[in-house]
Amino acid sequence: MTMDCPQVCCVCLYADRPQFASQVLVSFRLQQYDNKRLLIYDNSVTSLRRWHLGDNERVVNGPPVTIGGMRNAANSLVDEEIIIHWDSDDWSAPTRIEDQVSRLLETGKAVTGYHSMRFTDGDKWWKYRGPAQYGLGTSLGYRRDWWAQHRFQRVNVSEDRRFVDEAWTKGQYVGSDAGDMMFATVHAGNTSPRQVSSSNWTPLPDCRDLYREAFVAAGEVS
Repeated sequence: MTMDCPQVCCVCLYADRPQFASQVLVSFRLQQYDNKRLLIYDNSVTSLRRWHLGDNERVVNGPPVTIGGMRNAANSLVDEEIIIHWDSDDWSAPTRIEDQVSRLLETGKAVTGYHSMRFTDGDKWWKYRGPAQYGLGTSLGYRRDWWAQHRFQRVNVSEDRRFVDEAWTKGQYVGSDAGDMMFATVHAGNTSPRQVSSSNWTPLPDCRDLYREAFVAAGEVS
């Protein structure tokens, strides 16, 4: 791996979420990290192939199997050194890739992620706080070589938790608080329903001003 600017592929599993589709491209194109590519693995009825994509953006169509199976199928198409999850329903600030690549390089670990993050349903906001050994699936970044030897289990729920648990057990996971790097969205189509009333969740005031790029792109603020 080159130490200064390793190649990164952001992998998005997309399935019939048109209300979130545009922010996949917007948040990717705003990233300040140059050596990057976007792979959208589309298993929806409406294909993103009709979109105008840049030279470093690609869409492939695949069958709707388990989440873990789709992650493995998408990752098998990646040649870049680092893979970063790029979920369509969540927002990444312009320095997210740089932040996570730096953490992998500085620590020498194979897997990183954010254990704590802000969430919104479009109206209310919460902060989810997880333990140090946890990583939200939407926030994971890892070395491709590690994934090739520790593939996701072919399940629909907790495939990311099991992936992180194995890395943590083997001393290869480093997590952090997302801070302003990301926010995730609570909605009816979440793969894992969010239990916002549990003790891990704390209500917050409106946080849109912390992510102005996201809401300018959505036309909600100017």
